[in-house]
Amino acid sequence: MLWTLGTLLITIAALNPDQIDLSISRVNNTTYRTLEKLVSKDSYSLVKTKDLGEFSSPSKCTLLSCLIKKSSIFNEEYINLLEVKEAYTGYKTNDGSAETWRKIWEISGEDSLLPTLVSGLQFSIFTHLSSFHKKFFTVYFPNPALFHKKFQDKHRLNFYLTYLLLRNCVGGIDMDCPEMDKDLLDVVQTIRAQGSTNWVRQTLDLEKTIQRVDKMIDLLKNINCEKCQLWGTIQLKGLRAALKVFSGSSNLDNLERFFLANLFMRLSVSVRENIKLRRYKFPLLVSVSLYWMEILSFATSFLIILLVSRVRNKFKSKIALKSCM
Repeated sequence: MLWTLGTLLITIAALNPDQIDLSISRVNNTTYRTLEKLVSKDSYSLVKTKDLGEFSSPSKCTLLSCLIKKSSIFNEEYINLLEVKEAYTGYKTNDGSAETWRKIWEISGEDSLLPTLVSGLQFSIFTHLSSFHKKFFTVYFPNPALFHKKFQDKHRLNFYLTYLLLRNCVGGIDMDCPEMDKDLLDVVQTIRAQGSTNWVRQTLDLEKTIQRVDKMIDLLKNINCEKCQLWGTIQLKGLRAALKVFSGSSNLDNLERFFLANLFMRLSVSVRENIKLRRYKFPLLVSVSLYWMEILSFATSFLIILLVSRVRNKFKSKIALKSCM
């Protein structure tokens, strides 16, 4: 396991940053469209709420962007992932997410593999929050300044390692399953055609690692943001499925394939978006141009307050002058 990660790390480190992006992007493009088509299907976009686990308490986030729409189909509650984009919600870190991340990192510290994977997942999530930051009608705009402010190259490299590991785990799925979706089969075949995936079929004892991921999933109940819980659960369950393949079991059930495919899609999007965000030459100016309405409103409010304050002071001065006379 460590040898595998070491090999991937050496391969990545041998490339300069532009070459890394170019190489990963080229590989990503070979499966992106088919994967996008796959997760747009009902079988890979509709998820039963009971399959996500119970959210321990109602969402305390008062923002509409924190909430998710649920639908009832044949007396069962579903969530359509196509209607719930992984994007910035405005949910504050001091409302539970920071503490949850701290505990997740604490759990991952007990494992040799998870620190790299958790770093990669966190980078991917942050990429989504930065890239799909502000919604204007139906279009999302990025916040490159936020991305550049918190960007660290070591996390980008961990993200690429996570992406490659997960990609090869997808390629290691058993293709003989009669219930295998054609598009998923195409993705698996494409990955296998690009190189051997035998290294993910090693017999590895990842039982404790998988148990630690289960603990992480359980921690998400402490986040009072439904959308955050939803995407966090899907991605960690997808990671769990990938680890199952990595440990030598290539036969996944429908739900495991669902979570794995959706995690792979999120990482595939992050490959594209993190490159776009880093290409902004003047990220702060871009943010200003995107948020000019808020800036204008703030400036107007400030000027009004200043004007009212000056008028008030003049009025007080006149009253004081009259009282002296």
